[in-house]
Amino acid sequence: MSDPIASMIDALDLEIAAVRKQGGSTQIELQRGEYIGPAAEAWLYRFPVIDELTLHDETPIRIVIDKENITGIIVSFRDGVLTVALDKDLGPTIASARLIADDTFLLERLKERLEKVKNGEAQFCRQAADRVIGLSPPIAKDAVPHRAVITDGALNEAQIRALHRSLGSSTTFLWGPPGTGKTTTLARIVEAHYRAGRSVLLVSNTNIAVDTALERVAERLEREPDFDKGLVLRHGPVVKEELRQRYGSQVIVKEIVARLSASLQQEKVELEREQDALKKEEQELRPPLQAFERLASVRDKLDQHKKIREKTMNDMLARRADAKHYRAQAERTRADLQRAQSMGRIRRFFAGLNPKKLAQELASAEQAAQRTQQTAETLFQNLQAIEEKILSLEGEEAKLTKAIQGYPQERAIRSRLEAIARRLPLIRQRLSDIERELSEIEQQVLARCRILATTAYRTYLGKAPLRSFDTVVVDEASMLMPPLVFYTAGLATQAVTVAGDFRQLPPIVVSEEPLAEEWLRCDVFEKADIPSQISKGQVPPYLVVLDTQYRMREPICAVINTLFYADHPLKSHPSVDSQDFAFPFGSAPLFYIDTSSFNPWASFRMGTFSRYNLFHALLIRNIVLHLAEIGFLPVAGEPNDAVGVVSPYAAQARLIQAVLDERLGDRAIGIAATVHRFQGNEKRAMLLDLTDSLGSPLSRFLKARRIEEDGARLLNVAASRARHHLIVIANFDYLRGKGAEDACVRRLIEHFAKHGEALDIEELLSLGEREWIDALRKIVAPHFDLPEKGAGVFNEGSFYPAFSQDLLRARQSIIILSPFAKETGTARWADVLRAALARGVRVRILTRPPGTFGGGDAKEVISALRSMGMTVDLREHMHEKIAIIDERILWHGSLNILSHRDTQESMLRFDSPAACQQLGRFLTTPTSKKQEQLESPLADQENPPCPECGNATIWKTGRYGIWFECEEPDCGGKVNTARRNKGRKRQGQIRQNRKTKSSSGVGLQGSPCPAPGCRGILCQRKGRFGSFLGCSEYPRCRYAEEVD
Repeated sequence: MSDPIASMIDALDLEIAAVRKQGGSTQIELQRGEYIGPAAEAWLYRFPVIDELTLHDETPIRIVIDKENITGIIVSFRDGVLTVALDKDLGPTIASARLIADDTFLLERLKERLEKVKNGEAQFCRQAADRVIGLSPPIAKDAVPHRAVITDGALNEAQIRALHRSLGSSTTFLWGPPGTGKTTTLARIVEAHYRAGRSVLLVSNTNIAVDTALERVAERLEREPDFDKGLVLRHGPVVKEELRQRYGSQVIVKEIVARLSASLQQEKVELEREQDALKKEEQELRPPLQAFERLASVRDKLDQHKKIREKTMNDMLARRADAKHYRAQAERTRADLQRAQSMGRIRRFFAGLNPKKLAQELASAEQAAQRTQQTAETLFQNLQAIEEKILSLEGEEAKLTKAIQGYPQERAIRSRLEAIARRLPLIRQRLSDIERELSEIEQQVLARCRILATTAYRTYLGKAPLRSFDTVVVDEASMLMPPLVFYTAGLATQAVTVAGDFRQLPPIVVSEEPLAEEWLRCDVFEKADIPSQISKGQVPPYLVVLDTQYRMREPICAVINTLFYADHPLKSHPSVDSQDFAFPFGSAPLFYIDTSSFNPWASFRMGTFSRYNLFHALLIRNIVLHLAEIGFLPVAGEPNDAVGVVSPYAAQARLIQAVLDERLGDRAIGIAATVHRFQGNEKRAMLLDLTDSLGSPLSRFLKARRIEEDGARLLNVAASRARHHLIVIANFDYLRGKGAEDACVRRLIEHFAKHGEALDIEELLSLGEREWIDALRKIVAPHFDLPEKGAGVFNEGSFYPAFSQDLLRARQSIIILSPFAKETGTARWADVLRAALARGVRVRILTRPPGTFGGGDAKEVISALRSMGMTVDLREHMHEKIAIIDERILWHGSLNILSHRDTQESMLRFDSPAACQQLGRFLTTPTSKKQEQLESPLADQENPPCPECGNATIWKTGRYGIWFECEEPDCGGKVNTARRNKGRKRQGQIRQNRKTKSSSGVGLQGSPCPAPGCRGILCQRKGRFGSFLGCSEYPRCRYAEEVD
């Protein structure tokens, strides 16, 4: 048998590789950040976030603002609000920033810690760790807790049994289905172990879960003698404000240290104040001293320049005198030469005049005169420059002399700066000593603490690993990967209690390798074989089942009992049905909206299996708008425990959140999310959107038949988030027709149909729209007026006049997605689209390539549309039937706009820029998060030209992702989307060059390069992304354009 630690390490390696293959990091744009308070040595900020994040608390991040990188960690992500702890104070607000997170960091650190355990380099109790993953049998016994733990009578029988079992056993598994008081039970378990003289480590999956459990523990122990000295500690940032306000000074390490070291803290404050004052004084004294030093330097330079001036003047006068002397000598020599030239040879002999010698002497004298004159001129010019410099220095001297008049004496300044220079090192040394003493006090507090609460991730992330504890209590263990629970359990020397619900969602894992499935895509309950034993009707002695729930009204509890806990049904505590259940739609706990009669259409987000349903999104938006209007939904800024919307799909959750944001602003933050984001959360009223409908196959989630499948777990979490009211939105006919009779989703909708109260769709549709039109089931006039702001549903007959009016009103753009384009269907719109083009409206058509559907006229139709000036992008296997007009009007449904003939269809019209923008993202080829947030007009052509021949390409998808292939079958040119993204910089240059050359014609091979100032010629080149025309002067000139 292989070493399980080695297998876990290998599984983590596989997961790290899989995450890196997907990019390895998460990047999102953040906006509207606000400071919310301190956290140890960090600053807490929160941001509203619409994206689905799968990052864990404690993940290191970088925040990029104006090219500055600020490090920090993720503290929590809940209700659409991301809280981060940053290492720098960025002020009260952050307008915008980019978050970059390493998705593999926590996995890599856990792997490193397990390697240390494997090599015997870490303090670790292997027996305790082995028991939580089923490698050795737990010892199950009962022990009686201290009477103070249970005398208040607040616990039920199962909770008391859990206390006894946990206190007496080496390993206890606590199965806590939704609302069964698991947190309360764990708080009492922690108390029981504490009162038994044991130290306890309490860990959970998230900071909010840690805070919630710790608050319950603090409530039980706040009267203990050493409670205010660090008996109970919170390790890590506090998220829950109630915990901070009630017990922050007693459980937050930094605050306890501050209280226990008041004199040191006071001395530190005084020294820091003195240090700041001295630094400020030093900064204030430096400029005066620099002025004195500058004045001395200027005066010294002035003296030097005056001396240079005097010397230069003397040299110039001397050179002028020399020049005069040489000129006089030349004149005398010239006279002698003239006289000699007038004499005969005998007279020249007796006169001693030699013409040749005199000529040489004349030349020499003239050259000397010229040379000395030039030197004198140069000295004169130098003298002028020196005079200018002296004037400048004298001016600067005057200014500095005036400036220093208000300063202390230079000697006094120097003396004070020397004193400051002597004092500052002493202050720094004392501050360093104080920090060391404070650190020692902090270590003493940590060593003395009896109960430490933190996230599971912090158990292995610190510079020094956490010490061992007598007892380890792991909350939300079913959401943690087994290797993490294994390591955490190994910090216990006596007992481990593991709590969770193995019928709710397991950890999120990317890798599909068998080893990752075995060790990561499961929980420790499965590793301990508990679900298998439960399915056989056996309850192992080391398992305690909580069976009384305190959250949901009984009919909601009956839903999850029927579907997910039939073998161990939950009992409802009487308190759940004794509250006021005022709700705008009635007091019933179960409501349902059957959308079958409206034939809603569901579509996939491009390149994914995530789907969306616009009709359901519209219904949900109207319900939430109504709840907001009557005050059921809290105002912006207040915690929202009233309403939540959950969907199995990220695309639908984002669409719903977008249309809610559009109408409610900050009041809508975090209302809609996927099931994963809602795990651990609860609301008074929950809307469960079963998005699947016509237009897409039933997803694997909704095909689930066994409670062990992910789809069943997903429905379990979704349904159990509601306390008072649960509203299911679904196309019942579709789910009945597609789902197996024993599928969980079938049983769910049948339960609601039998026990729930139906809501009137007609009334709901009119809640959020002033002008709602039901032209699907009601007869309307053939030429009725369509209100520009109206919304409604239309059949195949009423759609045409309505859509024609929208086309006639189009001002900017028309985008039509029709899988089929046939001559008869397209001709219907030819005139109105031609008129739109004449008005300057951009028209883009997306359809399947010719040959993929019946009829031989498709190629001619596409060619005709392009010749009219429309952009036509071909997509293989597309199914969407959508139209977007002016990025504001959205049509969506089952009707093929360019090929419909006589079938019965339905279309939904919706006036919502936010919905159009969101669907635009869904319909665009998926790229990185960063590129997704760089919005581009929907009317822009998406398919790139063929890199080989320049013709249009076809969008295709397969096992390895999305690519584009040339429309010409004989060409074979392809563009890979990943390489295309890398080549955007060059393509952007090509697009820019296309604009600049449009007035001068198309560039040809051998023609002059159009780049300004370039004398090169265009040559055909071939690069990573296909053929192009480049300049012969490359790399000096980087001009490039497409090959035509």
